[in-house]
Amino acid sequence: MAFLSTAGIGLFQSDLTQIAVVRIEGAAPDDRTRLEEILRGIRGVPAFRIDSADVERQVESSRRVLSGRFRTNVFGRARLTVEYRRPVASLSGAPGLAVDGDGYVFEYRRAGALPLALDLPGRDLAPVLGLCDPSRLRPAARLAGKLQEEGVELKGTVFLDASGRLCLNSGKVLLVVFGSGDRLAEKVAVLRRSLNDDPGLPESATEINLVEPEAAMIMRGDR
Repeated sequence: MAFLSTAGIGLFQSDLTQIAVVRIEGAAPDDRTRLEEILRGIRGVPAFRIDSADVERQVESSRRVLSGRFRTNVFGRARLTVEYRRPVASLSGAPGLAVDGDGYVFEYRRAGALPLALDLPGRDLAPVLGLCDPSRLRPAARLAGKLQEEGVELKGTVFLDASGRLCLNSGKVLLVVFGSGDRLAEKVAVLRRSLNDDPGLPESATEINLVEPEAAMIMRGDR
Protein backbone atom coordinates (compact mmCIF):
# COMPACT_ATOMS: atom_id res chain seq x y z
CA MET A 1 0.00 0.00 0.00
CA ALA A 2 2.85 2.35 0.84
CA PHE A 3 4.35 1.71 -2.58
CA LEU A 4 1.05 2.47 -4.35
CA SER A 5 0.58 5.64 -2.33
CA THR A 6 4.10 6.82 -3.14
CA ALA A 7 3.62 6.00 -6.83
CA GLY A 8 0.37 7.95 -6.89
CA ILE A 9 1.99 11.01 -5.32
CA GLY A 10 4.81 10.69 -7.82
CA LEU A 11 2.43 10.70 -10.77
CA PHE A 12 0.49 13.60 -9.27
CA GLN A 13 3.65 15.70 -9.17
CA SER A 14 5.67 14.14 -11.98
CA ASP A 15 7.20 16.28 -14.70
CA LEU A 16 6.43 13.41 -17.08
CA THR A 17 2.70 14.18 -16.94
CA GLN A 18 3.07 17.95 -17.35
CA ILE A 19 0.89 19.19 -20.21
CA ALA A 20 3.17 20.08 -23.10
CA VAL A 21 0.86 19.71 -26.09
CA VAL A 22 -2.77 20.85 -26.28
CA ARG A 23 -4.83 20.12 -29.36
CA ILE A 24 -7.78 22.44 -30.02
CA GLU A 25 -10.61 21.10 -32.18
CA GLY A 26 -13.55 23.08 -33.57
CA ALA A 27 -12.29 26.54 -32.57
CA ALA A 28 -13.56 29.51 -34.56
CA PRO A 29 -10.63 31.57 -35.92
CA ASP A 30 -11.76 34.69 -34.04
CA ASP A 31 -12.05 32.74 -30.76
CA ARG A 32 -8.68 31.02 -30.85
CA THR A 33 -6.81 33.79 -29.00
CA ARG A 34 -9.26 33.60 -26.07
CA LEU A 35 -8.99 29.81 -25.93
CA GLU A 36 -5.21 29.84 -26.08
CA GLU A 37 -5.14 32.31 -23.20
CA ILE A 38 -7.27 29.93 -21.10
CA LEU A 39 -5.01 26.99 -21.95
CA ARG A 40 -1.82 28.91 -21.23
CA GLY A 41 -2.58 28.54 -17.54
CA ILE A 42 -2.40 24.73 -17.65
CA ARG A 43 0.71 24.26 -19.77
CA GLY A 44 3.47 22.70 -17.70
CA VAL A 45 1.03 21.59 -14.99
CA PRO A 46 0.92 17.82 -14.24
CA ALA A 47 -2.24 16.26 -15.73
CA PHE A 48 -3.57 15.02 -12.36
CA ARG A 49 -3.50 18.53 -10.91
CA ILE A 50 -5.66 20.08 -13.64
CA ASP A 51 -9.34 20.72 -12.95
CA SER A 52 -10.85 19.85 -16.34
CA ALA A 53 -14.30 21.09 -15.28
CA ASP A 54 -12.85 24.52 -14.49
CA VAL A 55 -11.21 24.71 -17.93
CA GLU A 56 -14.55 23.81 -19.52
CA ARG A 57 -16.37 26.47 -17.47
CA GLN A 58 -13.94 29.11 -18.73
CA VAL A 59 -14.38 28.00 -22.33
CA GLU A 60 -18.18 28.06 -21.96
CA SER A 61 -18.15 31.53 -20.38
CA SER A 62 -18.69 32.87 -23.91
CA ARG A 63 -22.40 32.69 -24.76
CA ARG A 64 -21.61 31.66 -28.32
CA VAL A 65 -20.08 28.41 -27.05
CA LEU A 66 -22.54 25.55 -26.67
CA SER A 67 -20.05 23.17 -25.05
CA GLY A 68 -16.37 22.74 -24.29
CA ARG A 69 -14.86 19.30 -23.56
CA PHE A 70 -11.36 19.13 -22.11
CA ARG A 71 -9.44 15.88 -21.68
CA THR A 72 -5.87 15.12 -20.54
CA ASN A 73 -3.71 12.01 -20.43
CA VAL A 74 -0.61 11.02 -18.44
CA PHE A 75 1.65 11.50 -21.44
CA GLY A 76 1.62 15.29 -21.30
CA ARG A 77 -1.08 15.77 -23.90
CA ALA A 78 -4.52 17.38 -23.75
CA ARG A 79 -7.40 18.00 -26.12
CA LEU A 80 -10.03 20.73 -26.10
CA THR A 81 -13.10 20.27 -28.29
CA VAL A 82 -15.33 23.31 -28.78
CA GLU A 83 -18.86 23.35 -30.17
CA TYR A 84 -20.58 26.64 -30.97
CA ARG A 85 -24.23 27.57 -30.99
CA ARG A 86 -25.78 27.43 -34.46
CA PRO A 87 -27.55 30.69 -35.31
CA VAL A 88 -31.05 30.33 -36.75
CA ALA A 89 -31.94 34.03 -36.86
CA SER A 90 -30.77 37.49 -35.97
CA LEU A 91 -32.55 39.55 -33.32
CA SER A 92 -34.62 42.41 -34.69
CA GLY A 93 -33.44 45.77 -33.39
CA ALA A 94 -30.26 44.34 -31.83
CA PRO A 95 -27.39 44.44 -34.36
CA GLY A 96 -24.69 41.83 -33.87
CA LEU A 97 -26.85 39.45 -31.85
CA ALA A 98 -28.17 36.08 -33.01
CA VAL A 99 -30.41 33.40 -31.55
CA ASP A 100 -29.97 29.62 -31.61
CA GLY A 101 -32.77 27.06 -31.95
CA ASP A 102 -33.41 27.03 -28.19
CA GLY A 103 -33.76 30.80 -27.90
CA TYR A 104 -30.30 31.59 -26.49
CA VAL A 105 -29.00 35.02 -27.47
CA PHE A 106 -25.32 35.42 -28.31
CA GLU A 107 -22.97 37.71 -30.17
CA TYR A 108 -22.57 36.77 -33.82
CA ARG A 109 -20.53 38.87 -36.21
CA ARG A 110 -22.52 37.90 -39.32
CA ALA A 111 -25.98 38.23 -37.74
CA GLY A 112 -27.04 40.77 -40.37
CA ALA A 113 -26.54 38.22 -43.14
CA LEU A 114 -29.00 35.70 -41.67
CA PRO A 115 -32.20 35.37 -43.75
CA LEU A 116 -34.53 35.37 -40.75
CA ALA A 117 -34.93 37.76 -37.82
CA LEU A 118 -36.86 37.27 -34.58
CA ASP A 119 -38.97 40.09 -33.23
CA LEU A 120 -38.76 40.07 -29.42
CA PRO A 121 -42.20 39.99 -27.76
CA GLY A 122 -43.15 43.53 -26.81
CA ARG A 123 -40.00 44.81 -28.56
CA ASP A 124 -38.41 45.19 -25.12
CA LEU A 125 -34.68 45.01 -25.80
CA ALA A 126 -33.56 45.78 -22.25
CA PRO A 127 -33.53 42.10 -21.20
CA VAL A 128 -31.50 41.26 -24.29
CA LEU A 129 -28.65 43.36 -23.04
CA GLY A 130 -28.63 41.06 -20.01
CA LEU A 131 -29.08 38.11 -22.39
CA CYS A 132 -32.70 37.37 -21.65
CA ASP A 133 -34.42 34.20 -20.55
CA PRO A 134 -34.38 31.97 -23.66
CA SER A 135 -37.93 30.79 -22.97
CA ARG A 136 -39.23 34.15 -24.25
CA LEU A 137 -37.75 33.50 -27.67
CA ARG A 138 -37.87 29.71 -27.78
CA PRO A 139 -41.13 29.21 -29.76
CA ALA A 140 -40.06 31.61 -32.51
CA ALA A 141 -36.48 30.31 -32.43
CA ARG A 142 -37.64 26.72 -32.86
CA LEU A 143 -39.73 27.75 -35.85
CA ALA A 144 -36.75 29.55 -37.40
CA GLY A 145 -34.60 26.49 -36.77
CA LYS A 146 -37.15 24.17 -38.38
CA LEU A 147 -37.41 26.43 -41.45
CA GLN A 148 -33.62 26.35 -41.74
CA GLU A 149 -33.53 22.59 -41.22
CA GLU A 150 -36.10 21.95 -43.95
CA GLY A 151 -34.40 24.29 -46.44
CA VAL A 152 -37.33 26.73 -46.69
CA GLU A 153 -35.71 29.69 -48.42
CA LEU A 154 -37.89 32.53 -47.19
CA LYS A 155 -36.46 35.74 -45.80
CA GLY A 156 -38.32 37.77 -43.22
CA THR A 157 -39.27 38.24 -39.59
CA VAL A 158 -40.67 35.59 -37.24
CA PHE A 159 -42.90 37.04 -34.53
CA LEU A 160 -45.87 36.45 -32.23
CA ASP A 161 -48.96 38.39 -33.26
CA ALA A 162 -51.45 40.00 -30.85
CA SER A 163 -53.24 36.65 -30.49
CA GLY A 164 -50.03 34.84 -29.60
CA ARG A 165 -49.80 33.06 -32.96
CA LEU A 166 -46.43 32.29 -34.51
CA CYS A 167 -46.15 34.15 -37.81
CA LEU A 168 -43.61 34.93 -40.51
CA ASN A 169 -43.66 38.17 -42.47
CA SER A 170 -41.83 37.56 -45.74
CA GLY A 171 -41.29 39.98 -48.59
CA LYS A 172 -43.64 42.90 -49.10
CA VAL A 173 -47.00 41.20 -48.60
CA LEU A 174 -46.76 37.55 -47.59
CA LEU A 175 -47.82 36.53 -44.09
CA VAL A 176 -47.38 32.88 -43.06
CA VAL A 177 -49.46 31.97 -39.99
CA PHE A 178 -48.30 28.88 -38.07
CA GLY A 179 -50.49 29.29 -34.99
CA SER A 180 -49.13 27.47 -31.94
CA GLY A 181 -45.71 25.81 -31.72
CA ASP A 182 -47.34 22.37 -31.96
CA ARG A 183 -46.83 20.19 -35.03
CA LEU A 184 -44.16 22.53 -36.40
CA ALA A 185 -42.53 19.77 -38.44
CA GLU A 186 -45.83 19.10 -40.26
CA LYS A 187 -46.54 22.78 -40.81
CA VAL A 188 -43.09 23.51 -42.21
CA ALA A 189 -43.25 20.40 -44.42
CA VAL A 190 -46.56 21.64 -45.92
CA LEU A 191 -45.03 25.07 -46.49
CA ARG A 192 -41.99 23.57 -48.21
CA ARG A 193 -44.15 21.43 -50.50
CA SER A 194 -46.34 24.42 -51.36
CA LEU A 195 -43.30 26.50 -52.30
CA ASN A 196 -41.84 23.64 -54.34
CA ASP A 197 -45.16 23.22 -56.21
CA ASP A 198 -45.49 26.95 -56.83
CA PRO A 199 -42.14 28.84 -56.70
CA GLY A 200 -43.99 32.11 -57.34
CA LEU A 201 -46.09 31.76 -54.21
CA PRO A 202 -44.16 34.33 -52.12
CA GLU A 203 -45.03 37.00 -54.72
CA SER A 204 -48.60 35.92 -55.53
CA ALA A 205 -49.98 35.00 -52.08
CA THR A 206 -50.82 37.40 -49.28
CA GLU A 207 -51.36 34.78 -46.56
CA ILE A 208 -50.63 31.11 -46.02
CA ASN A 209 -52.48 29.74 -43.02
CA LEU A 210 -50.91 26.57 -41.59
CA VAL A 211 -52.70 26.49 -38.23
CA GLU A 212 -54.23 23.17 -39.34
CA PRO A 213 -51.56 21.76 -41.66
CA GLU A 214 -53.88 19.14 -43.18
CA ALA A 215 -56.23 21.97 -44.20
CA ALA A 216 -53.74 24.69 -45.17
CA MET A 217 -55.24 27.77 -46.77
CA ILE A 218 -53.57 30.04 -49.32
CA MET A 219 -55.05 33.50 -49.85
CA ARG A 220 -54.28 35.79 -52.75
CA GLY A 221 -55.09 39.43 -53.36
CA ASP A 222 -55.35 42.17 -50.73
CA ARG A 223 -54.85 41.02 -47.16
